[in-house]
Amino acid sequence: PENTPMASSLFCLEVYVHKVEKLAKRLRSSPPALAVRFLDYAPVIVEPGSEGVGASRDGSAWYGSGKRCVFECEEVALGKKLKARSESALLVHAIEAGIDKKRRKQFGSATVALAGFADGACGNEPLGAVRTWGRVECRVLVADAYGRTVLVATASVALASLDASLKVALGGPRGTVTDGPAAARLS
Repeated sequence: PENTPMASSLFCLEVYVHKVEKLAKRLRSSPPALAVRFLDYAPVIVEPGSEGVGASRDGSAWYGSGKRCVFECEEVALGKKLKARSESALLVHAIEAGIDKKRRKQFGSATVALAGFADGACGNEPLGAVRTWGRVECRVLVADAYGRTVLVATASVALASLDASLKVALGGPRGTVTDGPAAARLS
């Protein structure tokens, strides 16, 4: 029937920050965390990999850390959102690292294009099969409100739809963010 709602699918978004370069001098002693927001979902925060380690003299720092978000969405709706916002599907903010507060100081922002990710909705795999919607390694230029470069991050982003049977296997609530043993909840 035409009015039957489409079944939701599980998706996994993976963001991995390899390194940052060209850190502003004021941020070199304590490289910032990166808050990454995918479409309309709550942001996830990628902290620098080595706590207490500053950047080198040239402003580069190894992060080697990331986040994996599992969320539920209807495939066609996600494809439409990605097509409509392909040039700004990810929003990245450089924020204070390691701060245990609700509000962190923000140093700069950037948008990341995920062109081609929406094409994953049109794959030839059977519905419900695990398939990659897109995978990209990119350089993210984060600038402050005056257009000055705060940092340049090298990051990998991947989006995949997961087999429907994984809903049962995962047994978790919708919108769970996994980061190794620790887990947080997306709202």
